[in-house]
Amino acid sequence: MRTRKPRNILAAATVTAVTALLVPACSLNDTSDDGKVTLQYWAWAPGSAKEVAEFNRTHPNIKVVHTDAGGGDTSSAKLLAAVRAGNAPDLALVENTSLPRMIVSGATKDITKYVSDAKKKYAPGSWAQTTFSGKTYALPQDVGPMALLYRRDVFDKYGIAAPRTWADFREAAARIKAQNPKLTMASLAPDGWGYYASVAAQAGDDWWSIDGDESNVDIDGENSRKVMGFFQGMYEDGLIAADPQLTPAYNQKLNDGTMLSWPSAVWAPGVVYGVAPKTAGKWALAPLPRWNADDPTVSFQGGSSVVVTAHSEHPKEAAEFAKWLNASDAGAQMVLNVQNAYPAALSGQKAATAQKPPGAHAAADRLLQGHRRNRPAHPPGDLGPEHECRGGRIHGCDELRRSARHFMGARPDRHAESRRGRPEETGIRREERLRPESREPRAASRDRASKASGRLSA
Repeated sequence: MRTRKPRNILAAATVTAVTALLVPACSLNDTSDDGKVTLQYWAWAPGSAKEVAEFNRTHPNIKVVHTDAGGGDTSSAKLLAAVRAGNAPDLALVENTSLPRMIVSGATKDITKYVSDAKKKYAPGSWAQTTFSGKTYALPQDVGPMALLYRRDVFDKYGIAAPRTWADFREAAARIKAQNPKLTMASLAPDGWGYYASVAAQAGDDWWSIDGDESNVDIDGENSRKVMGFFQGMYEDGLIAADPQLTPAYNQKLNDGTMLSWPSAVWAPGVVYGVAPKTAGKWALAPLPRWNADDPTVSFQGGSSVVVTAHSEHPKEAAEFAKWLNASDAGAQMVLNVQNAYPAALSGQKAATAQKPPGAHAAADRLLQGHRRNRPAHPPGDLGPEHECRGGRIHGCDELRRSARHFMGARPDRHAESRRGRPEETGIRREERLRPESREPRAASRDRASKASGRLSA
């Protein structure tokens, strides 16, 4: 299916009708008599107020005022409504899935000339998530390279190693099921299209692409059919469930030890720790299984960025704050240690590989103790400045596993709030172009996919 798109902008997402209530209006774009610029910043991430306070302490000519406008599905709708009403903040934290439609709607400002010097602070794939047709509209704050969270204690009990390939994943599920029918390898809901787009991209199929001034949607490619057929087959054979994730019933299975893995991303340990804290010490994080044993590529799933809104009267100062928060060593450290997020900036990723988990959550570090004795033989990934990220996909996961130690002690905080109950909302990155998941056309896409590949049935 081919559709026209506005020049230079990927219009794969439809602007959502705005019905959400606005947060109370603030005095925006203010400059005091002493020349100090005041900026308004909307962000839901935990610790944002502390980050703002530190910036204000070290930047006497700029004052940033933080407002928690809420995260989740309504955050982008609130921001769009505020932009249209003329009372938007200067900056806002936006989930990467929402960024394309924010750009299409004209809610964000082209900040290329203010932030181009920060490009070197990121891997190419991370930077590409906020850049369209050579123009940069946001600074990446956190990313979510995909990984497999699994119950190491159960796998060890049945003599099974972490699966290297998806074929290994299926074999492990069958072996465990044969010995204990009460155990379930994973639950993958049939409407989790963000997840399926991610693993299809891992297999080589992009669901969204650009050809000149047109965007192309193709969800029934050869590799996508194989991917959907694989998981359909696992469901039909009783090896996985198809129930929604992070519901009370699902969480109970995490707590009682009958749900054994979650193919997700590096943020998943913090979420599981939040809903099943007594299982700390029983989990491990492994590279996402591969479709091809020789190709360690994975996609991003999740992430957010900071935009400067279209009507900000102080874009230079706003961009200065965004660069400090997301691209500087000090800011990236706060994203890592205050937000408990996985930083998009390379310096934050390097710091994650070097430091121990937060002391307050040190007990949860046991979730990853096993991997130190069983590191994979493949090369390290691109989660440090010495590695190359090709189009936003992660090549190799040893660095991911080491850096993820930090997050095994993380509270659910931001990711539990922004993804709990809707794990299908993801960011997909592959080959230098963003493939945003549009919420509006999802039903139509679901119909086409079910005809092409067969739907997982609960």
